[in-house]
Amino acid sequence: MIYFGKSGADGAISDDLIRFRKLHRGDYASDLLEDRFTPRNTTRDAPEEKKITLTDVYSYVSSLQEAVETWYKMWNPFDSDFPSEIKLWLDKINRLPTSFFQPLVLMFLQTEQSEMNRIAFLRAIERQLFIMLLARDRYGFPFPLDYSVDSYQLAIDLRVGKLSAEKVTKHITDKTSSWLKKADFIQEIIVRFRSEGFYEWEGIRYFLFEHNLELQRRSKTDRPKIFWPEFTESKTDYVSVEHIFPRQARHEYWTSRFKGLTQKQKETLRDSLGNLLPLSKPKNSSLSNKPFPDKVDGKQDPAVGYRYGCYAENDVAKEKEWTPEAIFQRGLRMLDFMERRWDIEIGDEKQKKTMLGLDFMK
Repeated sequence: MIYFGKSGADGAISDDLIRFRKLHRGDYASDLLEDRFTPRNTTRDAPEEKKITLTDVYSYVSSLQEAVETWYKMWNPFDSDFPSEIKLWLDKINRLPTSFFQPLVLMFLQTEQSEMNRIAFLRAIERQLFIMLLARDRYGFPFPLDYSVDSYQLAIDLRVGKLSAEKVTKHITDKTSSWLKKADFIQEIIVRFRSEGFYEWEGIRYFLFEHNLELQRRSKTDRPKIFWPEFTESKTDYVSVEHIFPRQARHEYWTSRFKGLTQKQKETLRDSLGNLLPLSKPKNSSLSNKPFPDKVDGKQDPAVGYRYGCYAENDVAKEKEWTPEAIFQRGLRMLDFMERRWDIEIGDEKQKKTMLGLDFMK
């Protein structure tokens, strides 16, 4: 068991930080094998707080076996006996950076059997992870340490009965909502995406994948057209997230429709959310520079045409032209989806235009 202390007021390294570092270095293994489960702790004169019996060892091994089984189900939900909706939310969580939430998810699944409570918990975790990713830049993680340590403390409190499953879920939901209520939280996100665009954002694949799932839901079909392992696979000279208006836009189709814009404005349009498209099959990057009609129909290779791709590609294929206005309008629709899906309030159309980096457009 890991214990978290209080932060010192004298500027010294806090107990929280020490425990957090130890956990990530794997010192818990040394604690178990060198300090807890040792021959000297089985003797009569062992310190009372460290004394162990065969029953203690058996209980620990049994608990470990149960945890291993649950851990496997967590990471392979579709190979488990979990209900379908729990499988769905675990699958989503597994596509996000989850390292410090894993012990909490494990503990929740082991201690809480209500399907309704499990789903509410997993939804709250997924929302918090996404919003953390939304607020995360390429150079660091802006959240204070206590937000990371918090999940470990919740796991402990749930395990020892200090908190109920419902209170754990409420704590996570309230914590996430408290971030969003801060006056500068959303504003800082808007400003950062305005200056950096969406293409380099760590969460772009997760967001595009979820947006594609929403379009699939609207189509009222169960047939998936894009698969996460293939979508996230890295292959030289191939792309799985495409700039519809391409990086090398030398064809007359592009120069005529994006004329009058500065180089900086063109670069901003390229990396704006509405210009980024998930591909059901990785495409040779050279094909990304083709004019829009060729991209839609796949003149050279029909297999990579938008018309024959995933739901997001099919949606873009409905457009007659691809222009700055088309990029803006699609970006607005995608931010509207973000607001609905993760219960975030970005703001009015003007705020969204700023977040898309397109406030230079009239």
